[in-house]
Amino acid sequence: MIDSRTIALEYIKKEDFLGSYRGMRYRLAKKVETIREEEETVIEVILWPEPYNFFKTEEEKKQRRCFPFSPQGKEEAVQWMNEQYREQRPLWDSALC
Repeated sequence: MIDSRTIALEYIKKEDFLGSYRGMRYRLAKKVETIREEEETVIEVILWPEPYNFFKTEEEKKQRRCFPFSPQGKEEAVQWMNEQYREQRPLWDSALC
């Protein structure tokens, strides 16, 4: 499974963090959203099946979710990614073929 210790919040502040796990590719990025007329910094997580990179994958194949930009938010993001891997295992396995 994806280990949150391998993802540095300090890195995400400056650059998008890209990785993959057994057919599931992912991207964590810092994003500013307007929520109830106030700006909030969040971690946007995007998942998609291999083999293509982020830019070559159709939007309808991408799954997105945002989490607070904090150490706790990063833990929640990794937990969600691992849940999606388990719940959609046939999708990720088929991407490996």
